[in-house]
Formats: sequence, structure tokens, C-alpha cells
Amino acid sequence: HDELSEMALALKKLSNSLKVNAEFALNIGKGKLDEKYNPLSDSDVLGNALLQMRKNLLELRNTNERNQWMQTSIVRISELLQGEKTITDLGNQLLISLAAILDIQIATIFSNNNEVLV
Repeated sequence: HDELSEMALALKKLSNSLKVNAEFALNIGKGKLDEKYNPLSDSDVLGNALLQMRKNLLELRNTNERNQWMQTSIVRISELLQGEKTITDLGNQLLISLAAILDIQIATIFSNNNEVLV
């Protein structure tokens, strides 16, 4: 009778573990990468694989965000360079855009005009 109780308990633990793993995997699929999750042990192959998958997805998300920021910034600067502008107007527009892109309060550009910084 004790063996059956042990088997039932082990089966219940397995069932609960599968439910927790499935819920965590569903949350990852929904983009909820900050959900708390603890594998059963260091040898929990499925649980540790799920954690690795989340880590990889977080790294991919961060890389994509950096790439998108870079692409958007390049487009903004490229648009500024189009058309005819005086060097002063172009410089001012570039400074304003670079300050916004880099999230800085103040910027300046110096030009060398006949050995005199302007």
C-alpha cells in the first residue's frame, strides 16, 4: 500500500511540474519574459531549457531594440541631409536631432574656417 501512495505522490508532483512548465512556456510565448520561474533542480532538463530559452529571447529582444534605434537614427539623420541648406542651418538641424537621438541637453559643433574655430 505504501508503494502505491509513493507512486501517486510522484505522479502528482510530475503533473504539477508539467503544469508549471506549460504555464511558463505559454507566458514566454506571449512575450512575458519577466515571469518568475524556478526549475525543480539543477538536473531539471526541461526547466533549465525553458530558462535558457527565456534568456536567449531577452538577448534577442535587446539586440532588436538596439538595431531599431540605430536604424531609426540613421533615417532621421539621412532625411536631414536631403535638400539644399546652408552649413549653419544643416549644423543646427543636426545638433537638434543628435541631441534628441542621444537624449542629451546640449551639444555643439566646431568648424575650422581658415584656421579659426567657429
